[in-house]
Amino acid sequence: MLSQQDMLEAERHGKQVRSIYVYEAPVRLWHWVNALAIVVLAVTGYFIGKPLPTVPGEAAENFVLGYIRFAHFAAAYIFAVGLLGRVYWAIVGNHHAKQIFKLPITNPQWWSEVFFELRWYLFLEKTPKKYVGHNPMAQLMMFFFFTILAVGIEHHDLLDTSL
Repeated sequence: MLSQQDMLEAERHGKQVRSIYVYEAPVRLWHWVNALAIVVLAVTGYFIGKPLPTVPGEAAENFVLGYIRFAHFAAAYIFAVGLLGRVYWAIVGNHHAKQIFKLPITNPQWWSEVFFELRWYLFLEKTPKKYVGHNPMAQLMMFFFFTILAVGIEHHDLLDTSL
């Protein structure tokens, strides 16, 4: 949505501005919870892979790596449950909530838009196109990200049984 100041500036230049509510509150909440979970997963994953130096004293009093692993797995579960919630919201939410799970792959116009965005990201196009919601390239990349993520969560549990 445009800020009030942006709208006034556009109207002063004779442009008609209409504000569109694109992303509903559950999608916004999911986004920020995911952002936090990803940061926790990255930081704790680093410390699991390269543990801190050992701390002197009784092992029962120093459970640092255990707490790090707990935070890592808790963030992973929050991330996984959030993904399930996001799939649910894609079913019951508005058109924009469905965009990253329902791709119009049989539509040649959509593919031309995907390739236009690719050219834009490679600096081969001079002006961008305007979209409400995600552009077609973003839809495609997020679809692949969440598909790979869902498979990765399943394999993470299978591979990391020794942790």
